[in-house]
Amino acid sequence: MASPAFEPSAHQGTLHHIAQYVYAFEYAPRSPPTSTISPRTNILLFIPGLYNTLLTPAYPTSLAAHLPQNWRLARLALSSSGEAWGTKSLRSDAEEILKCVRYFRSLYQATADGAGGGGGGGDGREAGTPVGKVVLMGHSTGCQDIMEYLVGGSYTALQRASPSPPLVTRDSIDGAILQAPASDREGLTVTTTAEHVGLAIAAARELIAKGRPRDVLSRELTREAFGPAPLSAARLLAIVSPGPEHEGEDDYFSSDFGAERLEGTFGKVPVGTRLLVLYSGKDEYVPETVDKGALVGRWRRVVRESGGTWDEDGGVIEGARHGVDGEGNKAAVEDLCSSVVRMLGRVEGKLGGHL
Repeated sequence: MASPAFEPSAHQGTLHHIAQYVYAFEYAPRSPPTSTISPRTNILLFIPGLYNTLLTPAYPTSLAAHLPQNWRLARLALSSSGEAWGTKSLRSDAEEILKCVRYFRSLYQATADGAGGGGGGGDGREAGTPVGKVVLMGHSTGCQDIMEYLVGGSYTALQRASPSPPLVTRDSIDGAILQAPASDREGLTVTTTAEHVGLAIAAARELIAKGRPRDVLSRELTREAFGPAPLSAARLLAIVSPGPEHEGEDDYFSSDFGAERLEGTFGKVPVGTRLLVLYSGKDEYVPETVDKGALVGRWRRVVRESGGTWDEDGGVIEGARHGVDGEGNKAAVEDLCSSVVRMLGRVEGKLGGHL
């Protein structure tokens, strides 16, 4: 299925500069509200995947147009955006996501408190009372980022293998959405050969043994399998997650994990964080041997048995490719938008949601 032809476009909204190399583009609401930010404004923070930049993939623009008036969508551009991901890590992404969560909470809090005058908010709240809901939505590696933010370090084997310690402090979030949570390790079996991957692993291990995990590997070794991005030894092993241990810190979604591994990841998702999984039915980076529905079902079972909050709108989006969009994929985008809007309604404590 061909990707849609690119067409130049303009988007109304606000560009936030949150940290030195961290930005967020917040879409303008569908129609001007009475005030820019109300005490009940909620934020959906979208985290893209490898090689994505501020306005890729395309479908969040459609999603922003579907959101209820009291929800805003902001796309994050972390320091790992574009071709920079190869020298970064899930840990550094999670640290920047934490900054974004705090920034938007602070921004909305200050506006809501100031709207009422005096020491409280315009709705009679005390100053400093948390306002609105915060939900993270990831695409592709953005899903690994969310898992790292929520549970990084919970699985002890991954913690030992990681080149950097997990987050010490995590601010709670109200919901998490995983769109196209595909395994990079398994995806490489579709996009390249075992020979290319094996040569890259050997070179990375050699650098690690010399105490040089952040050194960049030769492009001749990595371009075929990973594209043009410069790739450090540490990040390559985190993504490839070679066996038999498969302890790469990016390896959250492989289909061959047993109960112990899943209990240390999906089983640790905080009870107060509603989880929605939207797996692409025609994901071109997932081997045909993977039973997508069964895999999502295993994640669901682990979350529920651990006392977590699994959103039942989750599952496989039939016809969706990795980035959802594509020629003839309007139905898949509509399915995604509908599922997300209903989930956000439940995050607010409503029985459903609405388009």
